[in-house]
Amino acid sequence: MSHQRSIRMLPALMALFALTVGACNKLEMQRFQAARTPAAEASAKAQLTMGTHPVTVVPGSEKTAHSEMIRNVGDRRIEHYEFQVGEKTIVIEDENLFVDDKFYGTLNKGDTVLVDHERVHVNGKPVQRQGDDDDHDSNTPIVIPERPVKMPRIA
Repeated sequence: MSHQRSIRMLPALMALFALTVGACNKLEMQRFQAARTPAAEASAKAQLTMGTHPVTVVPGSEKTAHSEMIRNVGDRRIEHYEFQVGEKTIVIEDENLFVDDKFYGTLNKGDTVLVDHERVHVNGKPVQRQGDDDDHDSNTPIVIPERPVKMPRIA
């Protein structure tokens, strides 16, 4: 008699097992989705070496792109690196640092760059944007003159 009762309870036990597994899967899916929220993505960072410069951008983004162009102008070698992280654009051209078309000074070889939201740091020290907003129109490409121009070095 107890054997028949166990057999009758089998469908109920199987349904209970399926509900438990389904609930665990749903909980795991919620954890996975929580890990992909904008808050979690905002804490991420993007990293790239641009020439001799390790560059870190916070927050990171799933949308990143980078390019590198090296050209010779007369006897000068001009290196142009661009790193797009979400809406943020970092350009190092001929050792000059630009973040979102704003000039931050000239880098020394091997300097590290951190762009943390709207703050820019070189070798761990904050640096300020140089010049006025009108100094460079974002619709005009940056043109490197054929002769070297003295730019202030970042300390």
